[in-house]
Amino acid sequence: MSSTPTKDYVYQHITRILQEQFDLDPASMTPETDLRADLDIDSIDAVNILIELKSLTSKKVAIENFHQIKTIGDLTDAVFNLLNEDGQ
Repeated sequence: MSSTPTKDYVYQHITRILQEQFDLDPASMTPETDLRADLDIDSIDAVNILIELKSLTSKKVAIENFHQIKTIGDLTDAVFNLLNEDGQ
């Protein structure tokens, strides 16, 4: 991999996963969209999302960290930060 994806790229990747996994309208998703209240994402759905995100991050995202993530923006930040941990 040459460079770390931008935060916008990460956001687009996440919304694409949500659209494909849960048949959601991309227009209904914003960084402020609440994963649980607005999209009805439960813990099983969260595991599926994290599995999909592993293809982007090449790292395991710990499920125990998922309870801290409330919105699509939070998830974007968490994945973006994970991608930047290597400091390259």
